[in-house]
Amino acid sequence: MNTSEFGMKAWGVATVVLAIAALGVVLLGSAYLDLEGEFLKDTPRWIAGLYTSIKQNGNVVAGILGFSGLAWSNFYKASTSIKEA
Repeated sequence: MNTSEFGMKAWGVATVVLAIAALGVVLLGSAYLDLEGEFLKDTPRWIAGLYTSIKQNGNVVAGILGFSGLAWSNFYKASTSIKEA
């Protein structure tokens, strides 16, 4: 495995891990919401803080993850086309 392949795989894994972590925070935080959308009294502060920050900056988080996925796909395509040539 050369450096290009390693970088491609590491980038892809990092993007997937960050996307799953962001989804996990949203799911975990939403488990502590009542019907009016307020946090329950026993909600840990770190969950409430992460959930609120991702909720308020959701477009930025989605944009970064989407751009990373798009850039990774271009990197993958370029890497495999060089290998085939």
